[in-house]
Amino acid sequence: MVTVQRGQGRLDPGRVLGRAGLASAVAALRRAFLTELDHGAATLGINPGMAAFWRVVEESAALRARVRQMRDRAEELLAETLRSETGATGDDPMPRIAAALLVAADAALHAEIRRRVQAEQDPDVVRAEARRMAGAAFDVLEKGLPAYAVRRTAKAP
Repeated sequence: MVTVQRGQGRLDPGRVLGRAGLASAVAALRRAFLTELDHGAATLGINPGMAAFWRVVEESAALRARVRQMRDRAEELLAETLRSETGATGDDPMPRIAAALLVAADAALHAEIRRRVQAEQDPDVVRAEARRMAGAAFDVLEKGLPAYAVRRTAKAP
Protein backbone atom coordinates (compact mmCIF):
# COMPACT_ATOMS: atom_id res chain seq x y z
CA MET A 1 0.00 0.00 0.00
CA VAL A 2 1.06 3.56 -0.59
CA THR A 3 1.80 5.68 2.46
CA VAL A 4 1.10 9.33 1.76
CA GLN A 5 1.91 11.21 4.94
CA ARG A 6 4.88 13.45 4.43
CA GLY A 7 7.98 11.87 5.89
CA GLN A 8 6.85 8.28 5.26
CA GLY A 9 6.66 5.82 2.40
CA ARG A 10 8.33 5.25 -0.93
CA LEU A 11 6.27 7.88 -2.72
CA ASP A 12 6.82 10.55 -0.10
CA PRO A 13 7.72 13.80 -1.86
CA GLY A 14 10.62 14.10 0.59
CA ARG A 15 12.27 11.18 -1.22
CA VAL A 16 12.24 13.30 -4.37
CA LEU A 17 13.31 16.52 -2.65
CA GLY A 18 16.05 14.76 -0.68
CA ARG A 19 17.65 12.96 -3.59
CA ALA A 20 21.36 13.32 -4.13
CA GLY A 21 23.04 15.58 -6.64
CA LEU A 22 21.70 15.37 -10.16
CA ALA A 23 19.58 12.24 -9.58
CA SER A 24 16.18 12.17 -11.23
CA ALA A 25 12.88 11.69 -9.43
CA VAL A 26 12.72 8.24 -11.05
CA ALA A 27 16.15 7.33 -9.67
CA ALA A 28 15.16 8.52 -6.19
CA LEU A 29 11.98 6.45 -6.15
CA ARG A 30 13.75 3.41 -7.62
CA ARG A 31 16.28 3.63 -4.81
CA ALA A 32 13.48 4.00 -2.22
CA PHE A 33 11.65 0.91 -3.53
CA LEU A 34 14.81 -1.22 -3.63
CA THR A 35 15.85 -0.05 -0.15
CA GLU A 36 12.48 -1.13 1.24
CA LEU A 37 12.81 -4.42 -0.59
CA ASP A 38 16.32 -5.00 0.80
CA HIS A 39 15.24 -4.16 4.35
CA GLY A 40 12.09 -6.31 4.25
CA ALA A 41 9.79 -3.34 4.81
CA ALA A 42 6.37 -4.42 6.00
CA THR A 43 4.74 -1.91 3.63
CA LEU A 44 5.59 -4.20 0.71
CA GLY A 45 3.53 -7.01 2.22
CA ILE A 46 5.96 -9.82 1.39
CA ASN A 47 6.58 -11.11 4.90
CA PRO A 48 5.24 -14.54 5.92
CA GLY A 49 1.57 -14.53 6.83
CA MET A 50 0.67 -11.65 4.52
CA ALA A 51 -1.42 -13.77 2.13
CA ALA A 52 -4.37 -13.68 4.54
CA PHE A 53 -4.04 -9.92 4.95
CA TRP A 54 -4.03 -9.34 1.18
CA ARG A 55 -7.10 -11.58 0.79
CA VAL A 56 -8.98 -9.44 3.32
CA VAL A 57 -8.01 -6.29 1.42
CA GLU A 58 -8.97 -7.81 -1.95
CA GLU A 59 -12.36 -8.99 -0.62
CA SER A 60 -13.31 -5.64 0.95
CA ALA A 61 -14.70 -2.92 -1.29
CA ALA A 62 -14.04 -0.38 1.47
CA LEU A 63 -10.38 -1.37 1.85
CA ARG A 64 -9.83 -1.38 -1.92
CA ALA A 65 -11.40 2.09 -2.09
CA ARG A 66 -9.11 3.29 0.72
CA VAL A 67 -6.05 1.98 -1.14
CA ARG A 68 -7.17 3.89 -4.26
CA GLN A 69 -7.76 7.01 -2.17
CA MET A 70 -4.29 6.76 -0.65
CA ARG A 71 -2.77 6.24 -4.09
CA ASP A 72 -4.61 9.29 -5.45
CA ARG A 73 -3.35 11.41 -2.55
CA ALA A 74 0.22 10.18 -3.09
CA GLU A 75 -0.09 11.20 -6.74
CA GLU A 76 -1.36 14.68 -5.79
CA LEU A 77 1.47 15.26 -3.31
CA LEU A 78 4.10 14.02 -5.74
CA ALA A 79 2.70 16.21 -8.55
CA GLU A 80 2.80 19.25 -6.24
CA THR A 81 6.40 18.49 -5.36
CA LEU A 82 7.44 18.01 -8.98
CA ARG A 83 5.63 21.20 -10.01
CA SER A 84 7.38 23.17 -7.28
CA GLU A 85 10.78 21.69 -7.95
CA THR A 86 10.68 22.14 -11.72
CA GLY A 87 9.07 25.58 -11.60
CA ALA A 88 6.27 24.33 -13.85
CA THR A 89 3.31 26.64 -14.29
CA GLY A 90 -0.14 25.65 -13.07
CA ASP A 91 -1.28 24.78 -16.59
CA ASP A 92 1.74 22.55 -17.35
CA PRO A 93 0.51 18.92 -17.28
CA MET A 94 3.96 17.32 -16.95
CA PRO A 95 4.17 17.24 -13.13
CA ARG A 96 0.81 15.43 -12.95
CA ILE A 97 1.74 13.09 -15.82
CA ALA A 98 5.10 12.24 -14.24
CA ALA A 99 3.50 11.69 -10.82
CA ALA A 100 0.79 9.49 -12.35
CA LEU A 101 3.40 7.34 -14.10
CA LEU A 102 5.51 6.97 -10.95
CA VAL A 103 2.52 6.06 -8.80
CA ALA A 104 1.23 3.65 -11.47
CA ALA A 105 4.58 1.84 -11.52
CA ASP A 106 4.48 1.50 -7.74
CA ALA A 107 0.88 0.23 -7.90
CA ALA A 108 1.76 -2.33 -10.59
CA LEU A 109 4.69 -3.60 -8.52
CA HIS A 110 2.43 -3.93 -5.48
CA ALA A 111 -0.25 -5.74 -7.47
CA GLU A 112 2.29 -8.29 -8.67
CA ILE A 113 3.70 -8.71 -5.16
CA ARG A 114 0.16 -9.27 -3.82
CA ARG A 115 -0.58 -11.81 -6.57
CA ARG A 116 2.57 -13.77 -5.78
CA VAL A 117 2.07 -13.60 -2.01
CA GLN A 118 -1.52 -14.81 -2.35
CA ALA A 119 -0.26 -17.67 -4.52
CA GLU A 120 1.93 -18.48 -1.49
CA GLN A 121 5.20 -18.19 -3.33
CA ASP A 122 8.31 -18.25 -1.18
CA PRO A 123 9.05 -14.72 0.12
CA ASP A 124 12.63 -14.90 -1.20
CA VAL A 125 11.30 -15.71 -4.67
CA VAL A 126 8.78 -12.87 -4.42
CA ARG A 127 11.57 -10.45 -3.41
CA ALA A 128 13.79 -11.58 -6.30
CA GLU A 129 10.94 -11.20 -8.78
CA ALA A 130 9.97 -7.83 -7.30
CA ARG A 131 13.57 -6.65 -7.77
CA ARG A 132 13.53 -7.80 -11.40
CA MET A 133 10.13 -6.19 -12.04
CA ALA A 134 11.20 -2.95 -10.34
CA GLY A 135 14.24 -2.81 -12.60
CA ALA A 136 12.03 -3.18 -15.66
CA ALA A 137 9.43 -0.69 -14.41
CA PHE A 138 11.90 2.03 -13.50
CA ASP A 139 13.91 1.45 -16.68
CA VAL A 140 10.74 2.11 -18.67
CA LEU A 141 10.10 5.27 -16.67
CA GLU A 142 13.63 6.45 -17.39
CA LYS A 143 13.75 5.48 -21.08
CA GLY A 144 10.14 5.42 -22.26
CA LEU A 145 8.43 2.85 -24.45
CA PRO A 146 9.86 3.46 -27.94
CA ALA A 147 10.19 -0.25 -28.78
CA TYR A 148 7.24 -1.65 -26.83
CA ALA A 149 4.36 -3.27 -28.76
CA VAL A 150 5.70 -2.22 -32.15
CA ARG A 151 4.01 -4.18 -34.92
CA ARG A 152 6.50 -6.19 -36.92
CA THR A 153 4.13 -6.77 -39.83
CA ALA A 154 1.30 -4.75 -41.27
CA LYS A 155 -2.14 -5.74 -40.08
CA ALA A 156 -4.75 -6.32 -42.75
CA PRO A 157 -7.71 -3.95 -42.58
